[in-house]
Amino acid sequence: MKSALAKEGDLISGAAKVVVKPNPYKKKALFDNATLSYDHKIDFLNLPSKAKITILDVSGQIIDEINFESSDPNNGSVFWDMFSKDGVEVASGLYIYVVEYSGGKQVGYFSILR
Repeated sequence: MKSALAKEGDLISGAAKVVVKPNPYKKKALFDNATLSYDHKIDFLNLPSKAKITILDVSGQIIDEINFESSDPNNGSVFWDMFSKDGVEVASGLYIYVVEYSGGKQVGYFSILR
């Protein structure tokens, strides 16, 4: 699943929003590799050309950070493999994401059901 790059002005004005798919994530989602038990991912869509995605648990601890950069106008998306920055597979639960970009940021939620 891919999306075009979002314009920062559209994100700031609210005309566009960063989206997480699938949400909620359920084990064996459509784009998971069914033959690999550790191959699962969440897709962040509608990203601007440069963004920092911070993923936190509900207590506010940083789980992972993704630095996204793309010059391809047809690629405004990035996958997260659902492993923490320490290499540990994350548990079921509610997670918060903060997408920071030039001129603003967006905050959202997603859940993982295993």
